[in-house]
Amino acid sequence: MASKGVSTARVDRDAEAPPAEVATVVALGEAGRAEVRVSDGSGRTEAVPARVAQIAGYRPSPGDRVLVTRDREAWYVIAVLHAASPPGLALPDGATAEVRGEALEVRDPAGRLVIRYAGGAAEVASPERDLVLSAPNGRVVLRSGMDVAIEARRDVTHRAGRRVELGAGDAAAPAAVRVEPASVHVETPRLTVAARKSRLATGEATIFARSIATTAEHVAENVGRYELQATRLVERTRETLREVEDLLEARIGRARTLVRGVFTLHTRRTAMVSTEETSVDGKRVLLG
Repeated sequence: MASKGVSTARVDRDAEAPPAEVATVVALGEAGRAEVRVSDGSGRTEAVPARVAQIAGYRPSPGDRVLVTRDREAWYVIAVLHAASPPGLALPDGATAEVRGEALEVRDPAGRLVIRYAGGAAEVASPERDLVLSAPNGRVVLRSGMDVAIEARRDVTHRAGRRVELGAGDAAAPAAVRVEPASVHVETPRLTVAARKSRLATGEATIFARSIATTAEHVAENVGRYELQATRLVERTRETLREVEDLLEARIGRARTLVRGVFTLHTRRTAMVSTEETSVDGKRVLLG
């Protein structure tokens, strides 16, 4: 469609063309229809409904100057003299690209917005089906000067054939999280995890730390073998209960036990062996 000149619909050359007159589109009706203002023959004008002929690339808009004709049944828009709005493009399936106000819009055959560009901002939408960005032989790059937000009503899935990296801050800095097919690596100056309930299942775990602080209302450990190596071990507790079913053996270089109250030892049999001397000191020593 051209904004100047005349675009006409296809007509039968063998049929006698009815007289045409100039009219103005004043409103849009259902698909393929519009309301136009024509002369009523007495020097006045009237608004009448008209059918819009199939004119390539034309979508009626209020203010368009068109040629109309009529038969005994209805009025018809058969040509466009001047389009009030900028011209648009129409595809065979009914999709259109046109300027609306200060925006360029691409719409599907149902009139739903697919692409909109206005004021430096762009929007891409897929009203019914999937939206796919594909580069079979290259990269797909999303670059933003500010923020990138991803929202989904269901799932968000990231999957890579080789590696997935997540990082923040300096682009030259190493990624904080790196996911590979056989490993996951996390490196950060500070890591905070807050969870109402958590569970870790692993075949082998190794922890290296300069300091570990644990605060809990209840700690339960169930292990097959427990080994502890420490330069100094300090335990502070209000009560301590140890229950050993078989053997409790302690190999100590020196031992000292300080009891503020009563020290009680109950055994079926007691053996004390000293290679040198044994001393018992007390105000009273009761035997038997």
